[in-house]
Amino acid sequence: MTTTTIKAKGLKRHMKRIVDDTRGRGMKRQGAIVGAVALSMFGAIVEGTPVGDFDPDHEGTARGSWVFKIGTPDGGFGRRNIGKTGADLGIPPDGLRLLGKKSFLVSANPYMQTLEFGGYPDPVKKGTFNKRTGQFEIRSAGGFSKQAPAGMIRLNTARLGAFVRRAAA
Repeated sequence: MTTTTIKAKGLKRHMKRIVDDTRGRGMKRQGAIVGAVALSMFGAIVEGTPVGDFDPDHEGTARGSWVFKIGTPDGGFGRRNIGKTGADLGIPPDGLRLLGKKSFLVSANPYMQTLEFGGYPDPVKKGTFNKRTGQFEIRSAGGFSKQAPAGMIRLNTARLGAFVRRAAA
């Protein structure tokens, strides 16, 4: 299994700001903000992951594979879940268990890197066979999935500042 770590730019700076801005207002407030940021960012990544609706036997395997972990990114493979959202990750809403610990969004799905970084054939030769329509379809362009051409991880980690501002408001 390949592991890729993508860090949100400015994470330490944003987390320091949360601590500084909430100093004196207690750990509950800090935890609530951290929990809201984790839910917003990780939820956006999950919800931005393509579903792959061309094969009823594998529909939702990429989106459903995301698992939230605290402390270490080891293990975890979620179940097939077409409608999985951030709420399904089990992120503690009060966030207290997250304070001072590393949090990870993990997927053991073997083609998650291709969804994020591209790598589909370019140009497309035949396409993907759609079991529902019985025809081949072009589902990528320029080596990237048409459902998530900019990926979903880097796109949403780049929004970290916005997630923090919204949670701290």
